Amino acid sequence: MAIRDNEIAASAMGVDVALYKTLAFGVSAGITGIAGGLGAIAVQFVAPDSYTILLAINLFLGMVVGGVGWLPGSIVGAAFIVFVPNVAEEISKGLSGAVFGVLLFVVIFLVPHGARQVAHVVTMAIKNGVALEMTDGTRKTISASALVLAILACFIPLDFRWPACILPG
Repeated sequence: MAIRDNEIAASAMGVDVALYKTLAFGVSAGITGIAGGLGAIAVQFVAPDSYTILLAINLFLGMVVGGVGWLPGSIVGAAFIVFVPNVAEEISKGLSGAVFGVLLFVVIFLVPHGARQVAHVVTMAIKNGVALEMTDGTRKTISASALVLAILACFIPLDFRWPACILPG
């Protein structure tokens, strides 16, 4: 945490910055290797073209939408990556990529810190009750959440079907 916040101050306090950076890189590489091995077992086939740049971008977008450095945000980001393209395809078959891009732009522009920001606002509202002081960031987050929900509610057809991977049949 100290190295992430201020590397120079951490070094001045006696933290071995090079050791911990190398350790973090090694642990990250180990976890990535385990994930790749489990993925190979699940798919039963491994090829370099299985992991495209589109997959990497989608994983990154899930992290940004969920909130960087927040574990429950990864679940929110994954749900965003899975559900929003399906909703965009239901809105417009030919322009699903454009609809997804517009929804993504709206979410990132209005909620720049991801789901973590929305969770913080909701937690503060519950903790403080009605006496929540509304700063500009809080107003922006609440209006962003309402706007995204309103856009999705207006455009989802009444005969919307969940993706087959979620609710088969």
